[in-house]
Amino acid sequence: LPIPVSAENPRTMRRVARVIDALGKDLCALAERDDLALRSKLFEARTRARQATWDLRKIAKGGAGTRQPTASATAEKPKRARKRRLVRTPEPLSLEHFTAADDLRAAIADWYAWLAHERRYSPHTLAAYGRDLAAFLSFLMDHLDRVPSLADLEALAPRDFRAHLVRVSNRLGTASRARLLAVLRNFFRFLARRGLAHNASVAALRMPKMPQHVPKALDAEDALAVLNSMSTITHSSWLGVRDAAIVALMYGCGLRIAEVLGLTRAEAPTKPGMLTVTGKGDKERMVPVLPAVAERVCEYLAACPRRLVPSGPLFVSQWDMPLTTRTVQRRIVKVRALLGLPETATPHALRHSFATHLLNAGGDLRAIQELLGHASLSTTQRYTTVDAERIIAVYEAAHPRARMPAAEQPNPAQALNPASTPRGVP
Repeated sequence: LPIPVSAENPRTMRRVARVIDALGKDLCALAERDDLALRSKLFEARTRARQATWDLRKIAKGGAGTRQPTASATAEKPKRARKRRLVRTPEPLSLEHFTAADDLRAAIADWYAWLAHERRYSPHTLAAYGRDLAAFLSFLMDHLDRVPSLADLEALAPRDFRAHLVRVSNRLGTASRARLLAVLRNFFRFLARRGLAHNASVAALRMPKMPQHVPKALDAEDALAVLNSMSTITHSSWLGVRDAAIVALMYGCGLRIAEVLGLTRAEAPTKPGMLTVTGKGDKERMVPVLPAVAERVCEYLAACPRRLVPSGPLFVSQWDMPLTTRTVQRRIVKVRALLGLPETATPHALRHSFATHLLNAGGDLRAIQELLGHASLSTTQRYTTVDAERIIAVYEAAHPRARMPAAEQPNPAQALNPASTPRGVP
């Protein structure tokens, strides 16, 4: 919009910025129409409107009427670098957060070390396990009217564990209650192996029945549409090429978001072949890299204006910082709204699509397990819940009766009444 702006009128510019921001929201509302080309243009116009809003607000902040620092203040307080918000790895709970006696705290410290170094649990799992155990010990403090110790844990009965499960059942879901019970079993098994406390009551509790969730995969056409539309939602061309390379790795290689963002510049798959990926529990696996995926990565490396260190991250943000998972999720949400896809179209749905499309094309379930890095085959068996069309196709291709011509198939009525079958007819 050809609106004359001046740094001497910050109030006017802020008003114009609000108008442009409202215009961007109107463009987003108009984008609900079915025309894909129109929606792409409207989203591009909304991105430009947001950029104009940021520029006007930046000019208004430094224009007339704003408070400027004096020369002395500038000399005394040097300008500090702008802090970037990064997703930090959660730290395990410190021992001060556990309401326990000294002997029990020492056992908790050993349990933490065992989970981290021998079992190699992730920091997120360690933090969640610590919160669940701390909540259980706080419950015992109120339940026993004293600070729990190893002797108190050994004297617990099944009703004590059930009382804690009943207390948290109102605010926790089925999965959270199952994890809580798994944490307690894990901790008591650790105490029994170390000879610190023995209590078989926790093993007598039943795990809550978990609902069976079928992986929500995208169609092949929708997955390719997401890949091709990543460059239409950003105001910079190299950011679109970067997002397309990330989607290509998730859908073409079946990688998780953390696995893609954990790749270094030296590990960039620039050629078709095999790629070594470090997954959960620091377990490594080999995945094949298709030529189309390697081409997308090469396009990103050619378009990236940042200097990528070989030991540094492969994918960086526009501020030359490591890319976060939340940024990728926001990009997928924009593409989902652009293409009219359901809310189940998430970055992890691309990994589900990778496994589902391989299985529907006749891929071996054991090979898919190796490609996904699943420790148990039961995790991969979730993808065997397929649609009725594939079941009918498998039946027609394998069953001998289905392969017979219709004229040669026996009549069901004659099969039930053999007396009505003419002689000489088998």
